[in-house]
Amino acid sequence: MANRVHPETYRANSPEWLHKTLDKACREIEAAQGWQHSNGLYKWDEDKGKAVAMTREEREQLKEEAKDRGLERGTAGTGKASKMEAYGNAESLETYCKGQPAKDLNQVMQRDGATWQDVHSTLMKHGLELHKGEKGGYTVSGDGVDGERIHVRASKAFRKHFAGAKERAATDEKLGPWEAPKEFLQHVTKQEKAYSQHREPKRNPQEREDRREERARMREELKAQYRDYRAQHVQQQRAKAKAEKDAAREQFKALSREAKERRAELQGLKVAPEVRKALQSVAAAEAVQAREQLRADLAERRAQSKPKDYRAWTTERAEEGDRAAIAQLRGWHYQEGRNVRTIERRNAELDQRESAKPNDNDRHEPADPRNFADAKKSAALRMTWKVNTKTGDVAYQIDGKQAFTDHGERVSFGNGKDADVIEAGLKLAAQKYEGTVHLNGSEEFKKRAVEVAVQRGVNIQFANKELSIYRDAYKHQMQVEREKEEARQRHQREQAQERGQGNNRDFGR
Repeated sequence: MANRVHPETYRANSPEWLHKTLDKACREIEAAQGWQHSNGLYKWDEDKGKAVAMTREEREQLKEEAKDRGLERGTAGTGKASKMEAYGNAESLETYCKGQPAKDLNQVMQRDGATWQDVHSTLMKHGLELHKGEKGGYTVSGDGVDGERIHVRASKAFRKHFAGAKERAATDEKLGPWEAPKEFLQHVTKQEKAYSQHREPKRNPQEREDRREERARMREELKAQYRDYRAQHVQQQRAKAKAEKDAAREQFKALSREAKERRAELQGLKVAPEVRKALQSVAAAEAVQAREQLRADLAERRAQSKPKDYRAWTTERAEEGDRAAIAQLRGWHYQEGRNVRTIERRNAELDQRESAKPNDNDRHEPADPRNFADAKKSAALRMTWKVNTKTGDVAYQIDGKQAFTDHGERVSFGNGKDADVIEAGLKLAAQKYEGTVHLNGSEEFKKRAVEVAVQRGVNIQFANKELSIYRDAYKHQMQVEREKEEARQRHQREQAQERGQGNNRDFGR
Protein backbone atom coordinates (compact mmCIF):
# COMPACT_ATOMS: atom_id res chain seq x y z
CA MET A 1 0.00 0.00 0.00
CA ALA A 2 1.17 3.54 -0.71
CA ASN A 3 -0.22 6.90 0.42
CA ARG A 4 -0.60 9.22 -2.57
CA VAL A 5 -1.70 12.22 -0.43
CA HIS A 6 1.00 14.81 0.28
CA PRO A 7 1.36 15.32 4.07
CA GLU A 8 1.43 19.14 3.80
CA THR A 9 -0.49 20.15 0.69
CA TYR A 10 -3.01 17.26 0.97
CA ARG A 11 -3.00 16.89 -2.79
CA ALA A 12 -3.14 13.43 -4.34
CA ASN A 13 -0.18 12.50 -6.50
CA SER A 14 -0.83 10.45 -9.64
CA PRO A 15 2.53 9.15 -10.94
CA GLU A 16 2.88 8.43 -14.62
CA TRP A 17 2.59 4.70 -15.43
CA LEU A 18 1.31 4.08 -11.91
CA HIS A 19 1.08 0.29 -12.20
CA LYS A 20 4.63 -0.01 -13.52
CA THR A 21 5.94 2.28 -10.80
CA LEU A 22 4.26 0.30 -8.03
CA ASP A 23 5.26 -3.08 -9.46
CA LYS A 24 8.88 -2.00 -9.77
CA ALA A 25 8.81 -0.72 -6.19
CA CYS A 26 7.41 -4.08 -5.05
CA ARG A 27 10.37 -5.94 -6.53
CA GLU A 28 12.79 -3.52 -4.85
CA ILE A 29 11.07 -3.91 -1.48
CA GLU A 30 11.05 -7.70 -1.81
CA ALA A 31 14.78 -7.70 -2.57
CA ALA A 32 15.58 -5.36 0.31
CA GLN A 33 13.56 -7.41 2.80
CA GLY A 34 14.64 -10.81 1.48
CA TRP A 35 11.06 -11.76 0.61
CA GLN A 36 9.89 -14.15 -2.07
CA HIS A 37 9.43 -12.36 -5.40
CA SER A 38 5.96 -12.16 -6.91
CA ASN A 39 5.20 -12.25 -10.62
CA GLY A 40 4.38 -8.95 -12.26
CA LEU A 41 5.45 -6.38 -14.83
CA TYR A 42 8.98 -6.39 -13.40
CA LYS A 43 11.34 -9.14 -12.22
CA TRP A 44 14.38 -8.91 -9.99
CA ASP A 45 17.71 -9.45 -11.73
CA GLU A 46 20.20 -10.84 -9.18
CA ASP A 47 23.25 -10.15 -11.35
CA LYS A 48 22.35 -6.52 -12.08
CA GLY A 49 20.91 -5.96 -8.59
CA LYS A 50 17.84 -4.12 -9.84
CA ALA A 51 14.29 -4.61 -11.14
CA VAL A 52 14.00 -5.03 -14.90
CA ALA A 53 10.87 -5.03 -17.05
CA MET A 54 9.59 -8.42 -18.16
CA THR A 55 9.01 -9.03 -21.83
CA ARG A 56 5.64 -10.08 -23.17
CA GLU A 57 7.04 -13.54 -23.92
CA GLU A 58 8.20 -13.97 -20.32
CA ARG A 59 4.81 -12.92 -18.96
CA GLU A 60 3.02 -15.34 -21.28
CA GLN A 61 5.37 -18.13 -20.23
CA LEU A 62 4.62 -17.47 -16.55
CA LYS A 63 0.91 -17.62 -17.26
CA GLU A 64 1.30 -20.95 -19.02
CA GLU A 65 3.39 -22.32 -16.14
CA ALA A 66 0.79 -21.19 -13.62
CA LYS A 67 -1.95 -22.80 -15.66
CA ASP A 68 -0.03 -26.08 -15.89
CA ARG A 69 0.65 -26.05 -12.15
CA GLY A 70 -3.00 -25.47 -11.47
CA LEU A 71 -3.95 -28.42 -13.65
CA GLU A 72 -1.32 -30.90 -12.65
CA ARG A 73 -0.19 -29.66 -9.22
CA GLY A 74 3.17 -31.24 -9.86
CA THR A 75 3.99 -34.93 -10.10
CA ALA A 76 4.33 -35.64 -6.39
CA GLY A 77 1.55 -37.07 -4.32
CA THR A 78 -0.66 -34.87 -2.15
CA GLY A 79 -2.14 -35.35 1.32
CA LYS A 80 -1.62 -38.85 2.71
CA ALA A 81 0.17 -39.86 -0.48
CA SER A 82 2.89 -37.27 0.14
CA LYS A 83 3.41 -38.54 3.71
CA MET A 84 3.63 -42.09 2.42
CA GLU A 85 6.37 -41.05 0.01
CA ALA A 86 8.21 -38.88 2.53
CA TYR A 87 8.29 -41.34 5.40
CA GLY A 88 7.90 -44.73 3.73
CA ASN A 89 10.23 -44.34 0.74
CA ALA A 90 7.38 -45.64 -1.41
CA GLU A 91 5.69 -44.30 -4.51
CA SER A 92 1.99 -43.52 -4.18
CA LEU A 93 -0.52 -44.52 -6.83
CA GLU A 94 -1.24 -40.85 -7.35
CA THR A 95 2.41 -40.10 -8.20
CA TYR A 96 2.59 -43.14 -10.47
CA CYS A 97 -0.48 -41.95 -12.40
CA LYS A 98 0.95 -38.45 -12.79
CA GLY A 99 4.01 -39.83 -14.54
CA GLN A 100 3.98 -41.69 -17.85
CA PRO A 101 0.28 -42.73 -17.62
CA ALA A 102 -0.76 -39.05 -17.55
CA LYS A 103 1.47 -38.26 -20.53
CA ASP A 104 0.03 -41.13 -22.56
CA LEU A 105 -3.52 -40.14 -21.61
CA ASN A 106 -2.88 -36.56 -22.74
CA GLN A 107 -1.74 -37.85 -26.13
CA VAL A 108 -4.91 -39.94 -26.48
CA MET A 109 -7.12 -36.96 -25.60
CA GLN A 110 -5.43 -34.89 -28.32
CA ARG A 111 -6.36 -37.37 -31.06
CA ASP A 112 -9.43 -36.84 -33.19
CA GLY A 113 -12.13 -39.43 -32.68
CA ALA A 114 -10.78 -40.71 -29.34
CA THR A 115 -13.18 -42.92 -27.35
CA TRP A 116 -13.50 -44.25 -23.83
CA GLN A 117 -12.12 -47.57 -25.04
CA ASP A 118 -8.95 -45.79 -26.18
CA VAL A 119 -8.62 -44.34 -22.69
CA HIS A 120 -9.16 -47.73 -21.04
CA SER A 121 -6.66 -49.38 -23.37
CA THR A 122 -4.02 -46.73 -22.62
CA LEU A 123 -4.42 -47.07 -18.87
CA MET A 124 -4.41 -50.88 -19.05
CA LYS A 125 -0.92 -50.72 -20.53
CA HIS A 126 0.16 -49.24 -17.18
CA GLY A 127 -1.83 -51.68 -15.06
CA LEU A 128 -4.56 -49.12 -14.28
CA GLU A 129 -8.34 -49.14 -14.55
CA LEU A 130 -10.77 -46.22 -14.67
CA HIS A 131 -14.18 -46.37 -12.95
CA LYS A 132 -17.13 -43.99 -12.77
CA GLY A 133 -19.08 -43.65 -9.53
CA GLU A 134 -22.80 -43.31 -9.07
CA LYS A 135 -22.49 -39.57 -8.36
CA GLY A 136 -20.42 -38.89 -11.48
CA GLY A 137 -16.95 -38.96 -9.98
CA TYR A 138 -14.12 -40.98 -11.54
CA THR A 139 -11.65 -43.29 -9.76
CA VAL A 140 -8.41 -44.92 -10.88
CA SER A 141 -7.36 -48.28 -9.39
CA GLY A 142 -4.18 -50.35 -9.45
CA ASP A 143 -2.71 -53.41 -7.75
CA GLY A 144 -1.27 -52.85 -4.29
CA VAL A 145 0.54 -55.19 -1.93
CA ASP A 146 -0.52 -58.87 -2.19
CA GLY A 147 -2.77 -58.08 -5.16
CA GLU A 148 -5.07 -55.82 -3.15
CA ARG A 149 -6.66 -53.11 -5.30
CA ILE A 150 -5.99 -49.55 -4.20
CA HIS A 151 -7.73 -46.46 -5.53
CA VAL A 152 -7.12 -42.78 -6.11
CA ARG A 153 -9.49 -40.09 -7.34
CA ALA A 154 -9.03 -39.30 -11.02
CA SER A 155 -9.40 -35.62 -10.09
CA LYS A 156 -6.01 -35.94 -8.33
CA ALA A 157 -4.28 -38.32 -10.71
CA PHE A 158 -5.41 -36.75 -14.02
CA ARG A 159 -6.37 -33.19 -13.09
CA LYS A 160 -6.24 -31.91 -16.65
CA HIS A 161 -9.25 -34.01 -17.63
CA PHE A 162 -11.09 -34.83 -14.39
CA ALA A 163 -10.25 -32.11 -11.83
CA GLY A 164 -13.49 -30.11 -11.90
CA ALA A 165 -16.92 -29.93 -13.44
CA LYS A 166 -15.58 -27.94 -16.39
CA GLU A 167 -12.81 -30.45 -17.09
CA ARG A 168 -15.13 -33.47 -16.73
CA ALA A 169 -17.68 -31.86 -19.06
CA ALA A 170 -14.96 -31.28 -21.67
CA THR A 171 -13.88 -34.92 -21.32
CA ASP A 172 -17.45 -36.20 -21.71
CA GLU A 173 -17.93 -33.99 -24.75
CA LYS A 174 -14.70 -35.31 -26.27
CA LEU A 175 -15.31 -39.00 -25.57
CA GLY A 176 -19.11 -39.18 -25.51
CA PRO A 177 -21.28 -40.96 -22.90
CA TRP A 178 -19.41 -43.07 -20.35
CA GLU A 179 -18.49 -46.59 -21.36
CA ALA A 180 -16.97 -49.23 -19.14
CA PRO A 181 -14.00 -51.13 -20.58
CA LYS A 182 -15.04 -53.81 -23.06
CA GLU A 183 -14.11 -57.39 -22.28
CA PHE A 184 -12.07 -57.80 -25.47
CA LEU A 185 -9.58 -55.14 -24.30
CA GLN A 186 -8.12 -57.57 -21.77
CA HIS A 187 -7.15 -59.92 -24.61
CA VAL A 188 -5.81 -57.36 -27.09
CA THR A 189 -4.06 -54.95 -24.71
CA LYS A 190 -0.58 -55.88 -23.53
CA GLN A 191 0.31 -54.62 -20.09
CA GLU A 192 3.72 -52.93 -20.31
CA LYS A 193 4.11 -51.56 -16.81
CA ALA A 194 2.51 -51.98 -13.41
CA TYR A 195 2.30 -49.87 -10.29
CA SER A 196 4.49 -50.91 -7.38
CA GLN A 197 4.78 -49.16 -4.05
CA HIS A 198 8.35 -50.34 -3.68
CA ARG A 199 10.50 -48.24 -5.96
CA GLU A 200 14.15 -47.51 -6.38
CA PRO A 201 14.94 -44.07 -4.93
CA LYS A 202 15.62 -41.41 -7.55
CA ARG A 203 18.48 -40.18 -5.42
CA ASN A 204 21.09 -42.00 -3.42
CA PRO A 205 19.56 -42.09 0.08
CA GLN A 206 22.91 -42.64 1.76
CA GLU A 207 24.45 -39.59 0.11
CA ARG A 208 21.43 -37.49 1.00
CA GLU A 209 21.58 -38.75 4.58
CA ASP A 210 25.31 -38.00 4.76
CA ARG A 211 24.75 -34.47 3.50
CA ARG A 212 21.88 -33.99 5.90
CA GLU A 213 24.04 -35.17 8.78
CA GLU A 214 26.88 -32.93 7.64
CA ARG A 215 24.58 -29.89 7.57
CA ALA A 216 23.25 -30.82 11.02
CA ARG A 217 26.81 -31.17 12.32
CA MET A 218 27.77 -27.82 10.82
CA ARG A 219 24.73 -26.18 12.44
CA GLU A 220 25.57 -27.66 15.83
CA GLU A 221 29.18 -26.52 15.56
CA LEU A 222 28.02 -23.07 14.52
CA LYS A 223 25.66 -22.89 17.51
CA ALA A 224 28.45 -24.05 19.82
CA GLN A 225 30.69 -21.29 18.49
CA TYR A 226 27.89 -18.80 19.09
CA ARG A 227 27.43 -20.01 22.68
CA ASP A 228 31.17 -19.60 23.27
CA TYR A 229 30.97 -16.11 21.80
CA ARG A 230 28.07 -15.17 24.10
CA ALA A 231 29.77 -16.56 27.20
CA GLN A 232 33.00 -14.73 26.45
CA HIS A 233 31.13 -11.56 25.56
CA VAL A 234 29.08 -11.62 28.76
CA GLN A 235 32.19 -12.12 30.87
CA GLN A 236 33.95 -9.21 29.20
CA GLN A 237 30.92 -6.94 29.40
CA ARG A 238 30.40 -7.56 33.11
CA ALA A 239 33.82 -6.19 33.89
CA LYS A 240 33.28 -3.33 31.45
CA ALA A 241 29.84 -2.55 32.89
CA LYS A 242 31.25 -2.34 36.44
CA ALA A 243 33.90 0.12 35.31
CA GLU A 244 31.31 2.20 33.40
CA LYS A 245 28.99 2.20 36.40
CA ASP A 246 31.76 3.50 38.68
CA ALA A 247 32.67 6.16 36.13
CA ALA A 248 29.01 7.18 35.76
CA ARG A 249 28.67 7.51 39.53
CA GLU A 250 31.62 9.91 39.59
CA GLN A 251 30.13 11.87 36.69
CA PHE A 252 26.81 12.19 38.52
CA LYS A 253 28.64 13.49 41.58
CA ALA A 254 30.48 16.01 39.44
CA LEU A 255 27.21 17.17 37.89
CA SER A 256 25.70 17.62 41.35
CA ARG A 257 28.69 19.71 42.45
CA GLU A 258 28.45 21.85 39.33
CA ALA A 259 24.71 22.41 39.86
CA LYS A 260 25.31 23.39 43.48
CA GLU A 261 28.06 25.83 42.51
CA ARG A 262 25.82 27.29 39.82
CA ARG A 263 23.02 27.90 42.29
CA ALA A 264 25.44 29.66 44.64
CA GLU A 265 26.64 31.91 41.83
CA LEU A 266 23.09 32.83 40.94
CA GLN A 267 22.29 33.66 44.55
CA GLY A 268 25.19 36.16 44.60
CA LEU A 269 24.17 37.97 41.41
CA LYS A 270 22.76 41.45 41.84
CA VAL A 271 19.84 41.19 39.46
CA ALA A 272 16.11 41.63 39.63
CA PRO A 273 14.22 38.88 41.45
CA GLU A 274 12.42 37.85 38.28
CA VAL A 275 15.72 37.53 36.38
CA ARG A 276 17.27 35.45 39.16
CA LYS A 277 14.17 33.26 39.13
CA ALA A 278 14.49 32.66 35.39
CA LEU A 279 18.24 31.98 35.60
CA GLN A 280 17.74 29.48 38.39
CA SER A 281 15.04 27.69 36.40
CA VAL A 282 17.24 27.47 33.29
CA ALA A 283 20.18 26.25 35.34
CA ALA A 284 18.03 23.55 36.93
CA ALA A 285 16.70 22.50 33.52
CA GLU A 286 20.23 22.29 32.11
CA ALA A 287 21.34 20.20 35.08
CA VAL A 288 18.41 17.85 34.57
CA GLN A 289 19.18 17.57 30.88
CA ALA A 290 22.83 16.86 31.61
CA ARG A 291 21.93 14.08 34.04
CA GLU A 292 19.35 12.59 31.65
CA GLN A 293 21.81 12.76 28.76
CA LEU A 294 24.34 10.94 30.91
CA ARG A 295 21.75 8.23 31.68
CA ALA A 296 20.82 7.99 27.99
CA ASP A 297 24.47 7.65 26.96
CA LEU A 298 25.01 4.99 29.59
CA ALA A 299 21.90 3.08 28.45
CA GLU A 300 23.01 3.30 24.81
CA ARG A 301 26.45 1.96 25.67
CA ARG A 302 24.86 -0.87 27.59
CA ALA A 303 22.56 -1.63 24.64
CA GLN A 304 25.49 -1.64 22.27
CA SER A 305 27.40 -3.91 24.59
CA LYS A 306 24.73 -6.62 24.39
CA PRO A 307 25.81 -9.72 22.47
CA LYS A 308 24.62 -9.97 18.89
CA ASP A 309 21.65 -12.22 18.29
CA TYR A 310 22.26 -15.50 16.51
CA ARG A 311 21.17 -14.25 13.11
CA ALA A 312 23.31 -11.10 13.19
CA TRP A 313 26.30 -13.08 14.41
CA THR A 314 25.77 -15.71 11.68
CA THR A 315 25.47 -12.98 9.04
CA GLU A 316 28.86 -11.58 10.04
CA ARG A 317 30.41 -15.04 9.89
CA ALA A 318 28.91 -15.55 6.42
CA GLU A 319 30.36 -12.26 5.19
CA GLU A 320 33.75 -13.55 6.29
CA GLY A 321 33.20 -16.67 4.17
CA ASP A 322 32.29 -19.23 6.85
CA ARG A 323 30.72 -22.17 4.97
CA ALA A 324 28.54 -23.26 7.89
CA ALA A 325 27.18 -19.73 8.31
CA ILE A 326 26.45 -19.46 4.58
CA ALA A 327 24.58 -22.77 4.70
CA GLN A 328 22.59 -21.57 7.73
CA LEU A 329 21.59 -18.36 5.92
CA ARG A 330 20.46 -20.37 2.95
CA GLY A 331 18.46 -22.65 5.24
CA TRP A 332 16.68 -19.67 6.74
CA HIS A 333 16.10 -18.25 3.30
CA TYR A 334 14.50 -21.47 2.06
CA GLN A 335 12.43 -21.79 5.22
CA GLU A 336 11.09 -18.23 5.11
CA GLY A 337 9.71 -18.12 1.64
CA ARG A 338 11.71 -19.65 -1.17
CA ASN A 339 9.47 -22.60 -1.94
CA VAL A 340 10.21 -25.39 -4.38
CA ARG A 341 8.49 -23.77 -7.38
CA THR A 342 10.41 -20.54 -6.92
CA ILE A 343 13.68 -22.46 -6.78
CA GLU A 344 12.78 -24.43 -9.90
CA ARG A 345 11.91 -21.22 -11.77
CA ARG A 346 15.18 -19.65 -10.61
CA ASN A 347 17.17 -22.71 -11.71
CA ALA A 348 15.35 -22.67 -15.04
CA GLU A 349 16.44 -19.05 -15.52
CA LEU A 350 20.01 -19.97 -14.61
CA ASP A 351 19.88 -22.82 -17.13
CA GLN A 352 19.36 -20.22 -19.86
CA ARG A 353 22.65 -18.58 -18.91
CA GLU A 354 26.21 -19.84 -19.14
CA SER A 355 26.40 -22.08 -16.08
CA ALA A 356 27.68 -25.38 -14.73
CA LYS A 357 25.52 -27.66 -12.61
CA PRO A 358 25.90 -31.06 -10.92
CA ASN A 359 24.85 -34.29 -12.59
CA ASP A 360 22.30 -34.97 -9.83
CA ASN A 361 19.22 -33.19 -8.47
CA ASP A 362 20.40 -32.93 -4.87
CA ARG A 363 20.63 -29.65 -3.04
CA HIS A 364 24.18 -28.26 -2.86
CA GLU A 365 25.49 -25.49 -0.66
CA PRO A 366 27.94 -22.89 -1.99
CA ALA A 367 31.54 -24.00 -1.57
CA ASP A 368 33.62 -22.43 1.19
CA PRO A 369 35.27 -19.51 -0.66
CA ARG A 370 38.20 -19.39 1.76
CA ASN A 371 39.20 -22.98 1.08
CA PHE A 372 38.90 -22.52 -2.67
CA ALA A 373 40.80 -19.23 -2.68
CA ASP A 374 43.64 -20.93 -0.79
CA ALA A 375 43.88 -23.70 -3.37
CA LYS A 376 46.86 -21.92 -5.03
CA LYS A 377 45.53 -22.42 -8.55
CA SER A 378 46.16 -19.71 -11.18
CA ALA A 379 43.19 -17.33 -11.43
CA ALA A 380 41.85 -18.44 -8.05
CA LEU A 381 44.75 -16.62 -6.39
CA ARG A 382 43.37 -13.30 -7.58
CA MET A 383 39.82 -13.98 -6.46
CA THR A 384 37.78 -12.04 -3.95
CA TRP A 385 34.16 -12.63 -2.97
CA LYS A 386 31.09 -11.06 -1.44
CA VAL A 387 28.33 -12.99 0.34
CA ASN A 388 24.68 -12.03 -0.16
CA THR A 389 23.46 -12.35 3.42
CA LYS A 390 19.83 -12.72 2.31
CA THR A 391 20.25 -15.61 -0.09
CA GLY A 392 23.62 -17.12 0.76
CA ASP A 393 24.84 -16.70 -2.81
CA VAL A 394 28.56 -16.03 -3.17
CA ALA A 395 29.62 -13.60 -5.92
CA TYR A 396 33.26 -14.04 -7.03
CA GLN A 397 35.48 -11.39 -8.58
CA ILE A 398 38.82 -11.77 -10.32
CA ASP A 399 41.06 -8.72 -10.21
CA GLY A 400 38.09 -6.79 -8.84
CA LYS A 401 35.81 -7.59 -11.79
CA GLN A 402 32.66 -9.73 -11.57
CA ALA A 403 33.50 -13.28 -12.64
CA PHE A 404 30.89 -15.85 -11.61
CA THR A 405 28.32 -16.51 -8.88
CA ASP A 406 27.87 -19.65 -6.78
CA HIS A 407 24.12 -20.10 -6.24
CA GLY A 408 24.48 -23.47 -4.52
CA GLU A 409 22.75 -25.61 -7.16
CA ARG A 410 24.34 -23.68 -10.03
CA VAL A 411 27.53 -21.77 -10.79
CA SER A 412 26.61 -19.04 -13.28
CA PHE A 413 29.23 -17.24 -15.36
CA GLY A 414 28.89 -13.51 -15.88
CA ASN A 415 31.62 -13.40 -18.51
CA GLY A 416 31.55 -16.63 -20.47
CA LYS A 417 34.47 -15.67 -22.75
CA ASP A 418 37.26 -14.82 -20.30
CA ALA A 419 39.57 -17.82 -19.88
CA ASP A 420 40.48 -16.95 -16.27
CA VAL A 421 36.81 -16.74 -15.32
CA ILE A 422 36.01 -20.08 -16.98
CA GLU A 423 39.05 -21.76 -15.43
CA ALA A 424 38.27 -20.59 -11.90
CA GLY A 425 34.54 -21.27 -12.25
CA LEU A 426 35.07 -24.79 -13.59
CA LYS A 427 37.55 -25.57 -10.81
CA LEU A 428 35.02 -24.41 -8.23
CA ALA A 429 32.26 -26.46 -9.87
CA ALA A 430 34.50 -29.52 -10.08
CA GLN A 431 35.41 -29.22 -6.42
CA LYS A 432 31.75 -28.84 -5.40
CA TYR A 433 30.10 -31.37 -7.69
CA GLU A 434 32.59 -34.20 -7.33
CA GLY A 435 34.31 -33.62 -10.65
CA THR A 436 31.30 -33.92 -13.01
CA VAL A 437 29.17 -31.01 -14.26
CA HIS A 438 26.47 -30.38 -16.85
CA LEU A 439 26.98 -27.19 -18.86
CA ASN A 440 24.11 -24.95 -19.99
CA GLY A 441 24.09 -21.86 -22.16
CA SER A 442 25.13 -20.96 -25.68
CA GLU A 443 27.06 -23.37 -27.88
CA GLU A 444 29.86 -20.81 -28.04
CA PHE A 445 30.21 -20.80 -24.25
CA LYS A 446 30.13 -24.58 -23.90
CA LYS A 447 32.76 -25.01 -26.63
CA ARG A 448 34.91 -22.31 -25.04
CA ALA A 449 34.59 -23.97 -21.61
CA VAL A 450 35.73 -27.34 -22.96
CA GLU A 451 38.72 -25.78 -24.70
CA VAL A 452 39.80 -23.84 -21.60
CA ALA A 453 39.44 -26.97 -19.46
CA VAL A 454 41.72 -28.90 -21.83
CA GLN A 455 44.22 -26.08 -22.33
CA ARG A 456 44.64 -25.36 -18.62
CA GLY A 457 44.40 -28.92 -17.38
CA VAL A 458 41.22 -28.57 -15.32
CA ASN A 459 40.39 -31.99 -13.90
CA ILE A 460 36.67 -32.09 -14.76
CA GLN A 461 34.20 -34.35 -16.57
CA PHE A 462 31.23 -33.11 -18.63
CA ALA A 463 27.87 -34.85 -18.29
CA ASN A 464 26.82 -33.43 -21.68
CA LYS A 465 27.53 -36.34 -24.04
CA GLU A 466 28.37 -34.09 -26.98
CA LEU A 467 30.78 -32.04 -24.85
CA SER A 468 32.47 -35.19 -23.53
CA ILE A 469 33.05 -36.32 -27.13
CA TYR A 470 34.29 -32.87 -28.13
CA ARG A 471 36.61 -32.81 -25.10
CA ASP A 472 38.27 -36.08 -26.13
CA ALA A 473 38.58 -34.92 -29.73
CA TYR A 474 39.97 -31.51 -28.75
CA LYS A 475 42.36 -33.15 -26.29
CA HIS A 476 43.61 -35.43 -29.06
CA GLN A 477 43.96 -32.46 -31.39
CA MET A 478 45.95 -30.57 -28.76
CA GLN A 479 48.17 -33.59 -28.27
CA VAL A 480 48.84 -33.85 -32.01
CA GLU A 481 49.64 -30.14 -32.23
CA ARG A 482 51.87 -30.40 -29.17
CA GLU A 483 53.78 -33.29 -30.73
CA LYS A 484 54.16 -31.35 -33.99
CA GLU A 485 55.45 -28.33 -32.07
CA GLU A 486 57.87 -30.48 -30.10
CA ALA A 487 59.11 -32.09 -33.34
CA ARG A 488 59.55 -28.66 -34.93
CA GLN A 489 61.48 -27.37 -31.92
CA ARG A 490 63.59 -30.52 -31.84
CA HIS A 491 64.39 -30.08 -35.55
CA GLN A 492 65.36 -26.45 -34.94
CA ARG A 493 67.66 -27.46 -32.09
CA GLU A 494 69.31 -30.11 -34.28
CA GLN A 495 69.84 -27.59 -37.07
CA ALA A 496 71.28 -25.10 -34.58
CA GLN A 497 73.66 -27.74 -33.28
CA GLU A 498 74.79 -28.62 -36.81
CA ARG A 499 75.37 -24.95 -37.57
CA GLY A 500 77.30 -24.58 -34.33
CA GLN A 501 79.48 -27.57 -35.10
CA GLY A 502 80.20 -26.18 -38.57
CA ASN A 503 81.22 -22.84 -37.11
CA ASN A 504 83.50 -24.60 -34.65
CA ARG A 505 85.19 -26.52 -37.50
CA ASP A 506 85.72 -23.30 -39.43
CA PHE A 507 87.15 -21.66 -36.33
CA GLY A 508 89.59 -24.55 -35.87
CA ARG A 509 90.95 -24.07 -39.32
